[in-house]
Amino acid sequence: KYGAESILHYHSGGSLGYLKNLIPVFFQEFGPVTVKRGDICSGAGEWAQETDFGLCDSSDPSDLLKSRLIVVWGKNVHTSSVHLVPTLMEARRAGAIIVGIDPVPTRATRLSDVFLCPRPGTDAQLALAVVSHLVERDAVAPDASAYCDNLEEFLSMACSVSFEERMARCGLDPEEGRKFAELYRHNSPSSILVGWGAPRRPNGADTVRAMDGLAAVSGNIGTTGACVSFYYQRRRNFSRRYLPEVVEPPRTFSETRLGREMREADPPVRLAWVTAGNPAAMLPDSQTVAEELRKTNFTVVVDTHHTDTTACADLVLPTLTLVEDDDLMGAYGNHFLRVSRPVIEPEGEARHELWIFQELSRRVGLEGLLDGTPTEWKDRLLSEEVDRSILEGGSTRQPGAPMVLFEGRRFLTPTGRVNLMTNEPPLPEEAEREYPYRLMAVSHPDAQS
Repeated sequence: KYGAESILHYHSGGSLGYLKNLIPVFFQEFGPVTVKRGDICSGAGEWAQETDFGLCDSSDPSDLLKSRLIVVWGKNVHTSSVHLVPTLMEARRAGAIIVGIDPVPTRATRLSDVFLCPRPGTDAQLALAVVSHLVERDAVAPDASAYCDNLEEFLSMACSVSFEERMARCGLDPEEGRKFAELYRHNSPSSILVGWGAPRRPNGADTVRAMDGLAAVSGNIGTTGACVSFYYQRRRNFSRRYLPEVVEPPRTFSETRLGREMREADPPVRLAWVTAGNPAAMLPDSQTVAEELRKTNFTVVVDTHHTDTTACADLVLPTLTLVEDDDLMGAYGNHFLRVSRPVIEPEGEARHELWIFQELSRRVGLEGLLDGTPTEWKDRLLSEEVDRSILEGGSTRQPGAPMVLFEGRRFLTPTGRVNLMTNEPPLPEEAEREYPYRLMAVSHPDAQS
């Protein structure tokens, strides 16, 4: 009656299993319907590195063992990257210096030889201060102009504010900052491990670009032991060859403004369907998101547990937890692939999402759209370079994954060179006098979803 545009499908990451990518296929073929645009999770950091280097990826974690300096920048490895802890400890035993940078001291701080605690949102200022220090000491890589675009503009921008002023913005003692800058200057190759908190703040992409620029102009990119590691290409060996071509949706809502755009939508959202996410808790202005989900004619949520979003639903369809699920997984913090196999039987009425949307397809006249077992879909979604039978026996490293990212300083930008930023990053907004607090996205071992 109201058209497919009046249906909103909100789909986030969930367990990050690759079979979850079949869900949007149903809504595209049924509609296409309204979907979200943007990404509150890794979007800003990925965009930053794609802009700078042409690709967001990392060297193999083992390459850290060849670094003389490792900067763990806003990354609590003990809770969010536990697989890195042994590597960092081994690198330290081999003589590497570990610098920790975080606005909140964590357990990972204990791994650091040097620790800096800047104000929230000022990481770009710290990175640019180190760049200006390199310029002062004539320590910019002598061949930087051979592989960097906008080099003079970037260096000029970094030096347009004094080192001391940038340290004041960070809330750091200038001598503390100089010590870090000197360590960075004298200990190449060096690697920067970028956490996910800073890119999720306002102007987070600029923060990552400043770190990228620091690594590039110091020569710490595209060579053994040197990298700016934010994320890993998890889907390199997954294929869409058995899926329909992607069709442009009739409209999109910004994920960061979802509640407001739902409220202002014309035509209004009549049906909302939520998969692999909890927008009533995880999005900005979450109260408005919850209100708008409750106002639709009908809201459906598919989830494993009761959440703030299921509380807004007219219908909740229980799906499988990771220990019940059958899926393909690309690792979050390395280049390995593996299958996810159920270790217990599903509880209650929980069903695989594939089953849910196969049944829905059959009932709305899309018979055959997603036919196949999870195992058959695994075979279809894997690229020809990967044999599922090998994955069934254990994880395997992605064919084609780099050991040293951008080796030989070959970048994937249009010019084949690093695209350095030229704009001065905005400063974080001053805290309100009445509510002088900052909400930090800090991982915790007892609060991992």
